[in-house]
Amino acid sequence: MRKLVFFTSLPRVGGHTTITLGLVRLLRPSFDHISIIVREMAGHGTSSDALIELSELGVTVLQLPGQSSASDFRKLMPFIRRHRKPDVFLAMGMRHFSPVLAIMLSPKRSVYYHITHELTPQVVKMLRCYSLCFSKLVFISPATKHKYAELNNGKRITLAITQPIGDQGGNHAPQFAEGPIRFGFIGRLNKDKGCEVLRQFGESCPTPCTIRIAGAGDYAQTFRQLSATKLPMVVYRFDGAFDSATRRQYLSDFFSSVDYLVVPSQDDREGLPTVILEALQAGVPVLATRTGGMRAFDMPDFGRESCVTLVEKEEIANLMKKFAAQPRPMLDRECAEYFDQYFSDNTLRAQWNDAIAMKAR
Repeated sequence: MRKLVFFTSLPRVGGHTTITLGLVRLLRPSFDHISIIVREMAGHGTSSDALIELSELGVTVLQLPGQSSASDFRKLMPFIRRHRKPDVFLAMGMRHFSPVLAIMLSPKRSVYYHITHELTPQVVKMLRCYSLCFSKLVFISPATKHKYAELNNGKRITLAITQPIGDQGGNHAPQFAEGPIRFGFIGRLNKDKGCEVLRQFGESCPTPCTIRIAGAGDYAQTFRQLSATKLPMVVYRFDGAFDSATRRQYLSDFFSSVDYLVVPSQDDREGLPTVILEALQAGVPVLATRTGGMRAFDMPDFGRESCVTLVEKEEIANLMKKFAAQPRPMLDRECAEYFDQYFSDNTLRAQWNDAIAMKAR
């Protein structure tokens, strides 16, 4: 019996849940049994839809309320006695609880998955300590792995494996659609994600174009108002938040209606946004800022400029203006091939099996 214990969270909104579900689906063929410890992050709740999906995948789930370490450990002790010495222990984030569990479970192999580009001196020090408790550190972006190696003078060997997204069933945008260029944005609607840039773009773009926006957050009312406002050149369409249960259907519709995905993030802690991979799988090229883990798309052995174009944070609006004035792209096949080469389940499963030294049955 090959066993995996996975420590994570399942917030109602956020990439943690998407990545957790993707990893479980990806790694399921390599294990006879998967158990997940879910610790709730304050203010983020726990996704009931994700819990249902995990149950359907045959995964055992232990929920920790996260209200206090003492009460969580009391609830954990029976679980640890039952599941001690699994083949693999995988922790994704969750910080200081993770190395303690790695020690208490005594797995044959253990992996800490760092899914942001946050590498402050404090975080680097933390990761150095974690490298003593885990068999391997895995980063979500090659750029993060490279930066961590630089900070450690290349002495600490780590891996970079992007997050799995599975088959989203998306259709690429029509190659010969009529009308102006169509941009799309999906994500949290706040300043860090570049929403102020998208707002200002509507005031200054000299070329007709459209922007379809989906998400929830601080700028929801702003984009709702813009979608009802007649601007000289830019037409906003605001969808609001969409239900995670209908995500695949929504993404198929969204990506079939845009020519470029825009990722104008201003946050240098950004990992490797799932939506970029979803766009590439659907055959849609991406315009993004050169920040956080997205810097990987500039790396010669990883990026492909025709599919993901990067610029400095302050230049993303100018890049959008440039592409709004150009002919519609015909990159659907190239983007899909790029996705298959670097981000498909087959590629990532092989990388994870090597990381945990497990071969699929």
